[in-house]
Amino acid sequence: MNNEWFHFESEEVRNRFLRRITIEFALLFLLLAGLGFMLQTKVVGLLNASLEESLARRAEDVSLLLESRFHMETAELEKAAAAAAVHPEDIPVILEHLKGDSDEVGVFYGRERFDTERAVNCVNFPGLVQVFLGYPTTAYSRDYGIVFAVPIMRGSNVQGVFYRFYKQENLAREFSISRFNRNAARFFVCTDDNTLVMPYEIYSGDATGPFFDDANYDGFVAVGEMLKTTKAAARYYDGGSGRYFLMSADLSHTHLRVLGYVPWEAVAGDQFHIYDLVLSVFVLMMVIFVIISMYLFYQQARAEESDELRRAKSAAEDARRIADDANRAKSEFLANMSHEIRTPINAVLGLDEMILRETKDAQTRQYAKDISSAGKSLLGLVNDILDFSKIAAGKMDIIPVEYSIGSVINDLINLVHARAEAKGLEFKLDIDSTLPSILKGDEVRVKQVITNLLTNAVKYTEKGSITLGVHYERKTEKMMMLIVSVKDTGIGIKEEDNDKLFNAFERIEEERNRTIEGTGLGMNITKQLLKLMYGWMGVDSVYGEGSTFTVHIPQEIVSEVPLGDFDAAYASSLAKVNEYEESFKAPDARILIVDDTPMNLEVAKGLLKQTEIHIDTAESGQEALVLMAQNDYDVVFLDHRMPQMDGIETLANFLASEGTRNKNIPMISLTANAVSGAREMYIKAGFTDYLTKPINSSQLEAMLMQYLPKDKIQKITAEKITEEQPHELLPDWLYSVGDIHPEVGLANCGGAEEYLATLKIFYDAISEGHKEISQYFDEKDWKNYTVKVHALKSTARIIGAEELSERAMRLEDAGNAGYIEEIERDTEALLALYDSFREKLEPLGRKEEDESEKPLIGEKELDEAVEAIREMAESFDDDSISFIMEELTAYRMPEDKKEWIEELRKAAGRPDWDKVKELLERKA
Repeated sequence: MNNEWFHFESEEVRNRFLRRITIEFALLFLLLAGLGFMLQTKVVGLLNASLEESLARRAEDVSLLLESRFHMETAELEKAAAAAAVHPEDIPVILEHLKGDSDEVGVFYGRERFDTERAVNCVNFPGLVQVFLGYPTTAYSRDYGIVFAVPIMRGSNVQGVFYRFYKQENLAREFSISRFNRNAARFFVCTDDNTLVMPYEIYSGDATGPFFDDANYDGFVAVGEMLKTTKAAARYYDGGSGRYFLMSADLSHTHLRVLGYVPWEAVAGDQFHIYDLVLSVFVLMMVIFVIISMYLFYQQARAEESDELRRAKSAAEDARRIADDANRAKSEFLANMSHEIRTPINAVLGLDEMILRETKDAQTRQYAKDISSAGKSLLGLVNDILDFSKIAAGKMDIIPVEYSIGSVINDLINLVHARAEAKGLEFKLDIDSTLPSILKGDEVRVKQVITNLLTNAVKYTEKGSITLGVHYERKTEKMMMLIVSVKDTGIGIKEEDNDKLFNAFERIEEERNRTIEGTGLGMNITKQLLKLMYGWMGVDSVYGEGSTFTVHIPQEIVSEVPLGDFDAAYASSLAKVNEYEESFKAPDARILIVDDTPMNLEVAKGLLKQTEIHIDTAESGQEALVLMAQNDYDVVFLDHRMPQMDGIETLANFLASEGTRNKNIPMISLTANAVSGAREMYIKAGFTDYLTKPINSSQLEAMLMQYLPKDKIQKITAEKITEEQPHELLPDWLYSVGDIHPEVGLANCGGAEEYLATLKIFYDAISEGHKEISQYFDEKDWKNYTVKVHALKSTARIIGAEELSERAMRLEDAGNAGYIEEIERDTEALLALYDSFREKLEPLGRKEEDESEKPLIGEKELDEAVEAIREMAESFDDDSISFIMEELTAYRMPEDKKEWIEELRKAAGRPDWDKVKELLERKA
């Protein structure tokens, strides 16, 4: 038929024509064809059922023949065993008589049954154990063959065993029996688990192929299952490689069975040839009828085609062109907006940070923290979309530069180690010490790829470890393959999810990972970046056990100098952190620490307490400028991120001020900006050095020893530390509190005195904290509830109550995500654990001296103290308030003021400024 018959100028006319043909003929054709196939299926089912019954009987006949053959073997051995039992001296003659066509005939006794020197023993044929229990046995071993064995009895005791052994390669020759047409049925003897033993007869070529075809395996298993209720069975099976009748029958008194097949066509095919022919003729007639009808309708449709349809075709082409232009414009808009929107987001985050640093209102701080969390997530999403858009538009450039691989690894460790430690994960390194130290490649993109893998590993791992491996494989004199692996013990990836792993905007197991932040772009971007750098990535994952991601990136070798033992250096640095002791004293030195967060100042003072350095503090850049103009300092630590006037601005204003005091002393920047290039930035701004936050005590002391005047430093040897600085002891009862780790609290607070003071504050706040969480929970005020469990998380972590902190953290996450069911389920357990600390820390609430021995404070003195507290509260000076409250403990309070003073002391100790002001107003 000429293709021109079906040519249309108009797409609409062609579609109308096809719809008409489909509607008018499809139903008729499907109806008739369905009836034909239903008839065929019914006939085939009836015929197959009849043939299955017949073939099951045939399989039973074959099993009976083989049972008879096996019985002949056993009967002959039993006869010989009976004679040997009466005349054991005739055993050699009997064995000679039994030889026949077997490969081996013999006798062995109990002590010889595990003799591995002989082929026939109970090790190679475990089934022979039965014969020593007095039962004739037929035992089969896939690696050896078949053994027939009977016991030689004397009374009820087994004296020995006669056996006849046939090797595997001779089984078919010795036991084959012709039964059916050789071109149809085929039989094998097999074990109970369908392991083939020997063919029923000696077959040639591909006659045994269906037995070894994996497509037929399920069918053989199914027919074997039928033998649980019957001696013999058969069933029709279409295994994909052909249609067969499968047969099976048990061999009595053995663990063997007969397994066979016969092609379906060999027994049923002829009956269906006529039916197939009629069906074929019917289908052919239908096809001819449809073709003629289609041609008639086609001629009618061509007559209806008009100029309007041709204009519609032209309009469609114009619309497609417009759509393509719009798609390009959309891509460019997405890329531009993703780039431009980062500037206001960064501004929002910066302003939010200023709010966090300036405000003391708890509710406002919580709002600001929520803004910070959401803003960072939004910034990450925008960055991912920008990279994705650049890659999609072909505008992502790879810029090779010379870089230090050691610096890259160090940056990666600084980025991931704290996150892993916060989740209780062990962070391991496996760095090749022979790795060339200076490479050439796109350092930024290499770091981005590895960072994606490391952050994913931390996000999706709840316990265990993260291992970063860096190795290489040299390709040429100047080129190498950088091989980086990230191994985790996380949730792993299902095999069916492997294809989704690199799809854009698609996350695997979305429901399970609903609380884990992410856009679904990270792995897609990683894959595209590797492609741009001519690299690739492999994934090896076991669901529920963990994953290993390995990337290969070609890099040019600039310096052959090896990196060295990076693993040992890293382990040493961790050991030093864990084994801290003050290394010097400097009682004549004076330093200034500037930070807008009072807690950071307290931590720094606590860490340096044992060095006896005189420490001044300031909470703003303006206050720092005043102190530096009035006092002489040996070193100044200046926080970078502060509201109103940040650290860089403060230093610039100080250097530009008149006078020479402190102009030449070391200025150290305190910063959380621990990224590559930070040192150069701060040196350029005028700083002498920088120290990362959170502050590490060893790094802080090392920096002070470097920059303090040498004549003011008194170094302490290990012996001197032991003699002069006895370890601060905590009360014995504290170590018996099972839910607190004192060593963690000591590390967080800097010393025993500070730790005990912090514990006292925590203890005093339990009643009110428990009441507030319960109240917000009962009122379903989830916002304030989340704020309170967040606060509990932090305070519990500081004192070393790790389980309490962990429970609070999970409920904080649930509150932020809106998982109310989880909150309602787990809050009771949190409150019970929190309340248990009242009893556990009860010794902290005991009075250390008799109140009656203290002098009664005068009304005037008390009013002066309260007024001083009021002034300090206006400037949020918790240090001064703590000092005044400590002074008041030396006096006995009037009875009507005791409860009020105790509430004020607790509120100031937290500090809860709203509560302090409320109590002061009540007093007024």
